[in-house]
Amino acid sequence: MIYTDFIEALLVGDSVSVGKLSNRICVLLVDYLKLRVMAEEADAQDASQQTMLHLLEMGTNQKIENTSHAAPYILKMLRNNYYKILNSRRSFAAENIEPYHEQLIQPNQITDLSRLEKSTILDKCVKRLTRKNRELYMYLAHNPNHSVDHIAKAFGISRSNASTRKSRMVKILRDCVESGRDGMVSTTIELDTSDFL
Repeated sequence: MIYTDFIEALLVGDSVSVGKLSNRICVLLVDYLKLRVMAEEADAQDASQQTMLHLLEMGTNQKIENTSHAAPYILKMLRNNYYKILNSRRSFAAENIEPYHEQLIQPNQITDLSRLEKSTILDKCVKRLTRKNRELYMYLAHNPNHSVDHIAKAFGISRSNASTRKSRMVKILRDCVESGRDGMVSTTIELDTSDFL
């Protein structure tokens, strides 16, 4: 089988065979992920490349002892690399609150504003937040990648309370910025939501 041939060529140092077989194996690994787990092309290629790099490293360090189970081992390593890619993307996307104004409001809502106008509107909205929400905003601005667990620990509240506070604060800012886009931000806007927090 091609996987066994690749491992054997790797172990004996046959770089010509390793080069030829690695190209064929990469194509097979990408196709395997696309068919087996419905992976997208780019993710399948990334996982395939990570798997091949790991195999090359193991082969050059003589960490491979048995070639009889090469195919299942390589495919398992491939799937693990693919799932690591997906998990890293999910964990980053789940808590990606950046302190940038574009992240706090929908991009299509701010296309007609200049950068200075956006900043001014958001600054006014942040000043109108309650003390608790302002503290949360500042915490997230300085720690944009912190999870809800980190927020809960930092503020001494439960995880669900932290999640609720965060989503409410973002909604308040989003609504305020939207109303500010329409020219309605004034000193009379009331954003005190302490009854809800």
